Amino acid sequence: MVFGFKGVGKEVAEDAGSLETWFKDTETLSRASITKDSRPPAPGQQGYMLEAVSVMADSAPVFSAVLSAFGTWLVQRLQQGQVTVTITCPNGVTITETARRQADVPALKQRIITDCQV
Repeated sequence: MVFGFKGVGKEVAEDAGSLETWFKDTETLSRASITKDSRPPAPGQQGYMLEAVSVMADSAPVFSAVLSAFGTWLVQRLQQGQVTVTITCPNGVTITETARRQADVPALKQRIITDCQV
């Protein structure tokens, strides 16, 4: 699964970096393959920008752990304001949603379960 974010460069990098750290600190994902996806810098800037986090969610238990960790992270992140996330499922389906409040999280998690079909 790939979790990408919409916004300006610094905000996107902060969200992706925060989610990556959250996944790596989640005990049930300690053996999961978690990688950063970066893009080249904009003209006049240096260094690559972190823009997405990839997690190998190729089994139901790992998928469940990723979904749980993502939901918890999203609830915490929403304390700073809304967030737009694009999730690419293992089956290739892409979901883009903007969460504005904590009450949006269960519906987003259910959509991921339905659309990703894991």
